[in-house]
Amino acid sequence: MENCLSIDVEGFVESNLESFHISNRYLDRAKENYEIEKNTDAFMGLLDESNIRATFFIVGRIAREMPQLVRRAASMGNEIGCHSYEHLRIFKLRQQQFKEGLLATKSAWRTSLVQGFMGFGRRISLSLRPRFGH
Repeated sequence: MENCLSIDVEGFVESNLESFHISNRYLDRAKENYEIEKNTDAFMGLLDESNIRATFFIVGRIAREMPQLVRRAASMGNEIGCHSYEHLRIFKLRQQQFKEGLLATKSAWRTSLVQGFMGFGRRISLSLRPRFGH
């Protein structure tokens, strides 16, 4: 089966931090990581039950902090793509910041034990997760 869709794996906070103010009460990395892993696992389960494969564009910091999630997605036959390191808007970064982000991303992929990724992706914003984790 060919991959039929692409999915961005990122947290609500990191995907929107540069768009609008987010209250400090929502800035809980451990809780956000838990929600990312739980929701991604549920989605991968639905895809697997239907024999559907996808390309998962994963933020580098998630690959570093949750390498098991990247390995599970890959082991289920899904393609893995890079979605930057911290989900920062490239056009706002200085050249050195961009370079540091690329190096951090490369290091994160080594940590996750994924040999390589299929591409680098950005897409129109669409969220399939509850806002602010509710």
